[in-house]
Amino acid sequence: MLLDYGLEGYGLYWYCIELIAGKVDKDNITFELEHDARIIARNTGSTAQKVEEMMRYFVDQGLFENCHGTITCLKLAKRLDKSMTSNPEMRSIIESLRNHDPVMTRSENVMQDKTRLEETKENIGSSGDKPAEKPVKQKHEYPPEFEQLWSQIPTRAGSNPKRKAYQAYTARLKANATHDEMLAGLLRYKKHLEEQQKLNTPFVMQMATFFGPDEHFKEQWTFNDPNTQSAPQPVKYREL
Repeated sequence: MLLDYGLEGYGLYWYCIELIAGKVDKDNITFELEHDARIIARNTGSTAQKVEEMMRYFVDQGLFENCHGTITCLKLAKRLDKSMTSNPEMRSIIESLRNHDPVMTRSENVMQDKTRLEETKENIGSSGDKPAEKPVKQKHEYPPEFEQLWSQIPTRAGSNPKRKAYQAYTARLKANATHDEMLAGLLRYKKHLEEQQKLNTPFVMQMATFFGPDEHFKEQWTFNDPNTQSAPQPVKYREL
């Protein structure tokens, strides 16, 4: 199915598979591709346009799923084996995933699959016929500075966990980054996305990635600033 794109297509496909698989653990079983096309293109030596084109092809061929702009590969669940881990929680999740294979091979049911996976996580630890007690959800409260920053984030098609973004944000503060530095970088990135017409697409980075160890907030994220454009030069006419 990848013959149309040759070795470049094979390379991108397996690279995305490694990105998704590397994030899978007992706290993250969404099988979601978090990186956007620009980052993938930079890491693979391709272009964002080419990556977007090939990702659409992968979805059309059934290799990945696209649900409301979020790229996933739930077929990875069929490849998991309990012998790959000794963690009892992860082994229970794998067993549940394998039991739901017929459902997970249909891309149109991606959201249903995620609901099943969340139910599996809630039921871990139950014994016998005794129903598992659902954990009480705690309301996360964030400091005003982070709430100010969060109000400026660019909208994306797909998930964008606020809690993970806050964890990345606080980690960067501990690494001597400043709030003002991260906010300024966020505004540059948002303006860049507006000019590239990438807002509300799956190619907008999750904020957990943007504020992550790669420190994307420090990048220039160039855009056309009308305040810095030079004034038009007068037209010079040759004397007759």
